Amino acid sequence: ADIGTPNTNSCGYDSLVPCDDYGHGTHTLGTLVGDDGMGNQIGMAPGAKWIGCRNMDNGDGNPASYIECFEFFLAPYPIGGDPLTDGDPALAPHVINNSWGCPPTEGCDPTSLLATVEAVRAAGIMVVVSAGNAGSACASVKDPPATYSASLTVGATDSGDNIAGFSSRGPSALDGSMVKP
Repeated sequence: ADIGTPNTNSCGYDSLVPCDDYGHGTHTLGTLVGDDGMGNQIGMAPGAKWIGCRNMDNGDGNPASYIECFEFFLAPYPIGGDPLTDGDPALAPHVINNSWGCPPTEGCDPTSLLATVEAVRAAGIMVVVSAGNAGSACASVKDPPATYSASLTVGATDSGDNIAGFSSRGPSALDGSMVKP
């Protein structure tokens, strides 16, 4: 995704190998599928296969970069390929994990990603998203796509399996009635 100015991050653009210039994506992926190949399977699903799409530049994205990645997941295509002719829906993931939100400072309004997330869900792909880190107040699940009914919104827990103090809480700020996370 074209999300910044070339050479403003350590990864560059259109990398042939996975790259994380912010560290959060790598941490999240490890929580999901972490396996060091030597018997230490620390992730929730260490045998799962994964694909990635870079939608941020040093931790910041925008609606266009987020939508571009959702479109990629509908029909993945090779780097340098044409999404219209090289995309293959048979390679689409069953689940997309998104540990980010799109606040107004990134150009999102409450419905910026709604049609996209609903289309991905209609294609049979589960969209899992972070509730956010806005703290313990009610209705602090406020940024898309966490506020959508088509998203499975998850909060954070601490080492004692209690709700983490920084974890956003519902209901969804979009309509005030959806239970989130």
